[in-house]
Amino acid sequence: MEQNFRLGGDERPIELDRSGITLIAPGLRGNGVWRDVRRAGETRAATGEKTLLDQALAEANLEDRHTIELEADTPSAAPGARGRGAAALRDDEVLLDVPSGRDEIQFLLYRDEGGVISLHMPEPVPPGKAVSTRAVTAPELFRYRLSLRSATARGPAVGRGLFGPLAKKILKVVVLKLLRPVVGRAVCGAATLWEDAARSFRGFHGGPLEQLLGAEPLPFGDWSALQGKKALLFLHGTTSTTAGAFAGLGTQPAAAARLYAAYGDRVVGFNHHTLSRSVSENAAELYAALAAAPGEYRFDVVSHSRGGLLARALAEQAPPAGMLSRGLAVHVDRAVFVGTPNSGTDLASPTNLPKTLDRLANVVSFLPDSAVTVALSGVLATAAYVSEVGLAYVPGLADQAPGSPFLSTLNTPSASGAAYFAIQANYEPQGGLVNAIKDGVMDRLFGQTANDLVVPTAGVSRTAAFSLPAARVKEYDAAAQVHHTNFFEQEETWTRILEDLGVP
Repeated sequence: MEQNFRLGGDERPIELDRSGITLIAPGLRGNGVWRDVRRAGETRAATGEKTLLDQALAEANLEDRHTIELEADTPSAAPGARGRGAAALRDDEVLLDVPSGRDEIQFLLYRDEGGVISLHMPEPVPPGKAVSTRAVTAPELFRYRLSLRSATARGPAVGRGLFGPLAKKILKVVVLKLLRPVVGRAVCGAATLWEDAARSFRGFHGGPLEQLLGAEPLPFGDWSALQGKKALLFLHGTTSTTAGAFAGLGTQPAAAARLYAAYGDRVVGFNHHTLSRSVSENAAELYAALAAAPGEYRFDVVSHSRGGLLARALAEQAPPAGMLSRGLAVHVDRAVFVGTPNSGTDLASPTNLPKTLDRLANVVSFLPDSAVTVALSGVLATAAYVSEVGLAYVPGLADQAPGSPFLSTLNTPSASGAAYFAIQANYEPQGGLVNAIKDGVMDRLFGQTANDLVVPTAGVSRTAAFSLPAARVKEYDAAAQVHHTNFFEQEETWTRILEDLGVP
């Protein structure tokens, strides 16, 4: 179902009768169309939506209930606003009043003509404050007020990522039914439920390479093969899995063969929740899994992003109470940190969460191969959580914020005997990502500090606790175009990992 309408360049409310939405766009002249929720099997050629977006919405249990397309140039901001009260808008602003059920939460995804994406949280509309004079029959009404971006002089719109190369503005209202309570968890309900559903496998898994990187991992149970012998452990980053983070190993058969030979096929991964659980909780879960077969375990670790913090927790912090008395000993000999926020990343600070979600959504959209590493569905589920409760504490992210209690403790010099190595990158965005940064959608939190899109470059190898010698650090310069989510697609990364681990 759809409804076409005309944008007349004035402040009069436009009633989208079939949806209950009221739209005001005083500076826009052109055409618009509203489309209702997508039906099963229906394609969206008109908006050029890609399968990746469909899959992410479904995985996060979200419904794209309203999609509004606007074909109108963004005007320059007028010196003053037009209209009165809540409807007083600049020419480059749009206001939407959107109905909602009482058991629903929602947020808005805005995609401009250049493909840049931003996520917007609504404000509830008090009774009697709707901009429309018509009676609103919905139980609740939410309001979005957003400044439109100009895509002029950007060249052709992108054709990769979440949308096709369409010269239209797209406003998509995404809805989630309010969630059941998460028993025992006072925070991040939407993220917890997403992880429980989309990241249901937790714990150790291994086997041959195709099984290690398989979509449906099998629980590892051959503990006797690991005890007293060194094994290789893979630890993934935020929203990812072993299969997602280290998929690049599947394209490097020679490196994989050398790793498996060096460790006598003792190669395992540990899947864990990275949003709703803290790093310390992840470590406790890992110890608990090993405690099912007490003994001495010795690991070399290859980690990506947040996974490196888990590696350090295993190497530097005491095990949970009682583990030693139960005959369990865990040692980390060597750990390779690939894009690990050892000194933290400002993207993880709670106050920066909305901009962080924008940043990650654009990374996936403009660098589509990033989708195996950064789960767009996890980003959208977290956006739903922010919409429901505001800026709140997400344990798995908060641990990565500079100065967090966890990092402050971790970055106190310790007596760990583990040997650390770092692989880091200074990435210079190109194409659509440059536009996203220019427009302020992808935050400027890093300023002039070199970074890999997510983590400050130097913060991988330098902390208050250690500064790794140059021989233990591999850094990709800007010319290499290596960023946070494609480290493991580089043959040079695996060559360096083999060297760091001492694999012949």
